[in-house]
Amino acid sequence: MVVDELRQANLAKDRFMRTVSHELRTPLNSVIGFSDVLLRGYAGELNEEQRRQVAMVRDAGEHLLAIVEQVLEVAGIESGEVPIEIASFDAVELVREVVEMLLPEAHRKGLDVAAETPSEQVLMLSDRTKVKQILMNLVGNAVKFCDRGGVTVELRAQADRIRFRVRDTGPGVREDIRHTLFEEFMQGSLPDGSRPDGVGLGLSIARRLADSLGGSVVLPETSERGSVFDLVLPRDWQHRA
Repeated sequence: MVVDELRQANLAKDRFMRTVSHELRTPLNSVIGFSDVLLRGYAGELNEEQRRQVAMVRDAGEHLLAIVEQVLEVAGIESGEVPIEIASFDAVELVREVVEMLLPEAHRKGLDVAAETPSEQVLMLSDRTKVKQILMNLVGNAVKFCDRGGVTVELRAQADRIRFRVRDTGPGVREDIRHTLFEEFMQGSLPDGSRPDGVGLGLSIARRLADSLGGSVVLPETSERGSVFDLVLPRDWQHRA
């Protein structure tokens, strides 16, 4: 009886999250779209202060839309509605692609992002889009919380599995939140003590996606000198445990 009630409560929560998120999407896209129209001067030229304020509206809309997309993704994963598309791809190329995408943000903070990968291809059979999203969440999170040094993404391949290791030189994860780090809406603090952007879904989504691919995301090391996150996935999704 209790199990059934919990299941029904979770289903109701998922329906609510999806409904509210879908209802927010359309007006947010309108806000972002019309802001772009104004910034491009299609409705007349703006002065510098007007452009600054309209840009703030657009950026806030894009930020909120990203949160809505994350909420929808969590609901989709929980309900089993996120399809898995399996194909062969080169994990080395994927790591370098993720690093290249996050370099601009890292450089804006005076940080570096580097890839340590084998020189030859490392082929794996999995869902490339989901693996990329997990890495983007892990590396992006490391860049967000790092205030000095940088982030390194290591790739180590074995016969039956692949380990992606994200190592940063940030302040580390506080011991009091380590056991809840992968829960929904869980956030740490930035090095200056302020709250980061977002709602704390990135690591939760990363772990859920890894689970769906037969793998795991863990935090094996953390200290005041930095943290290490490991994404371990089966090399062949068909042979997952």
